[in-house]
Amino acid sequence: RVGFELFYYLFKKYHCEIIVMSDVGSEKLDSQEVFEEIVSLLHCYSMKMYSKRKCNKIKEVLQEED
Repeated sequence: RVGFELFYYLFKKYHCEIIVMSDVGSEKLDSQEVFEEIVSLLHCYSMKMYSKRKCNKIKEVLQEED
């Protein structure tokens, strides 16, 4: 899983042990996971851009009313 090394480092620093219950993985699952993360990032970015445009439109309307 992406980011496992970070968790491993943090847990090791505080003398905790991570026990992996299932180490099942395949290239297909890994590539699917990466694809889903990329889609998620694109969605977040597009929502941020949409929110920014909406905020700018609201500001314009408020300025026109003054």
